Amino acid sequence: MDLVNYGIRERYNQLPRFGYKLYEMGNLIDWESFRPLFNNLYDNEYRERWKAIFSNKEE
Repeated sequence: MDLVNYGIRERYNQLPRFGYKLYEMGNLIDWESFRPLFNNLYDNEYRERWKAIFSNKEE
């Protein structure tokens, strides 16, 4: 094991001491309420063109 890997392993071993805040936050946020916002980011015409391109691929 080299010095870099040792340092990374030591830091990784310290993580449980801080808890799993990101995981806990994920349970507090209603992610489904954001779905309409993200759906409006995509252009349906563009999406349909890509579907047509990929559905006509020769296998």
